[in-house]
Amino acid sequence: MAYSKLNIRIVPVGNLDEEFLRGFKKEFQKLVYDAIGIKAICFFGLHPPREGSEENIVIYKIPSTAYNPGVGKYSTNALFLFGRQRMEETSKTVKSPNLLKILLLTDFDIYREGYDGILFGEADKGGDIAMVSTANMKDSQKNPSLKKDEAIKEALHVFGYLFGLEACNTPGCAMNSAKNVKDIDKRNKAYCKDCLDKLFY
Repeated sequence: MAYSKLNIRIVPVGNLDEEFLRGFKKEFQKLVYDAIGIKAICFFGLHPPREGSEENIVIYKIPSTAYNPGVGKYSTNALFLFGRQRMEETSKTVKSPNLLKILLLTDFDIYREGYDGILFGEADKGGDIAMVSTANMKDSQKNPSLKKDEAIKEALHVFGYLFGLEACNTPGCAMNSAKNVKDIDKRNKAYCKDCLDKLFY
């Protein structure tokens, strides 16, 4: 893997709480370093804020064109287009646009063409855009810290695809597939040795 540092723009879409978003950003930024040794700079705007300054969070409305009334959910294809627009505008303002990834965070229910199960996240494999949906993290509604924990585990999972990893069967690996929220809870906030070997060799 060629990265030693990474700019990650977190793009909130929907009705997410600012306190949740700030906590997510802080922990995910640390987790990327803990999991793979990459210094991640996470930010919400068009560029990282100045050190010590409080960052304003802009929460986007979900694109109405993404909604499929026949399915009752929002299409990941349309959200990837939205993500690419955020990518283009952000690449003009960051110092190293080649080291930029976009993470869309939404509380709306998402779906992928041809997949009938619950979708917690999706990634442009080997690309630059990933998304996480908290819509079906129902176990977490009474416990906001659990919701953040599950969202972070799913974010680490979809970022694994951006880094070139595939789904993994090693118990506890962040790349374990999830059919339900309990499967997410079983994941560690780390990649297994086999996945790390694939990243670095």
